[in-house]
Amino acid sequence: MISPVLDVGLEEALQSLCTDTSTLTRIPVRFSKDHFEYKGLPADMQLMLYRVLQEQINNIIKHAHASEVNVKLGVANNTLLLSIHDNGRGFNIDNKSKGVGMRNMKSRVEAYQGCFEVKSSVGKGTEVVIKIPV
Repeated sequence: MISPVLDVGLEEALQSLCTDTSTLTRIPVRFSKDHFEYKGLPADMQLMLYRVLQEQINNIIKHAHASEVNVKLGVANNTLLLSIHDNGRGFNIDNKSKGVGMRNMKSRVEAYQGCFEVKSSVGKGTEVVIKIPV
């Protein structure tokens, strides 16, 4: 298998990653789609989105102490949206140095002229929002 995304497509690969993570960690990782009927995303962009979700799920498992994660994929106004939200302990963005994983995710998204946003506050979880023009 070269890539789970190339084998089954983006939506199914993200769903499978969420399901597998839930099974292995016993942390519910819910996947939903909102108006995602977009076809024709380049294979390399699909793989990048998969890898970013994989990295953020690893961050959540290691650092967030979350009891649930919600992943949402959609397209609106010619923009692909991927949101990854956890209910973990969160952190103060101003005081937190960006780790290698966060920098890697940001640079991967920006390579597609996308926007990578992190929203977090102590005790309120973290949300990563990715917006890429399509």
